[in-house]
Amino acid sequence: MVSEPITVALIVAAGSGSRVGGDIPKQFRAVRGKPMLRHSYEALSAHPSISKVYVAIGAGQEAEASAALRGLPEAIFVQGSATRRESVHLGLKAIATDGGADRILIHDAARPFLPGTVIDDLIKALDETPGAVPALPVVVGSGDFARFWLRRTITTGLRAHLSHNHNWIIIQLWL
Repeated sequence: MVSEPITVALIVAAGSGSRVGGDIPKQFRAVRGKPMLRHSYEALSAHPSISKVYVAIGAGQEAEASAALRGLPEAIFVQGSATRRESVHLGLKAIATDGGADRILIHDAARPFLPGTVIDDLIKALDETPGAVPALPVVVGSGDFARFWLRRTITTGLRAHLSHNHNWIIIQLWL
């Protein structure tokens, strides 16, 4: 009998939000009545193919992150870092330490509106390729720029590629 691939998600939420200013990091700011982190977490934790959701948070953000996710299935918090790249790296190491996964979806908490269809399409893409990045075609006015695509921020990868060399896959996914 063939078993289903294990799919987990990693939400990157360790930023300080310094570019947007204010006292509250942007991942904890309310949008449509909920913290941005909650929107992302709800979408990923509710997806039937995702078995666990890890959240990379900054030092001292445990209380804010827990409050943002109160009442939802328990998150697996991971200590993030000052840079997004290092937070992803630490999240991937935590996933590997917990036994790994066949598929990993990586998403920024500050991108709160993640449609389930995008998650479906990314998981489906991993049946055919070792990584995927969702993108939208660029259309300006009445012109169609078919060669140009606007990249969204959720990315995916297969464990085999992630575990061999974390730096390689991170560079490939973020360029």
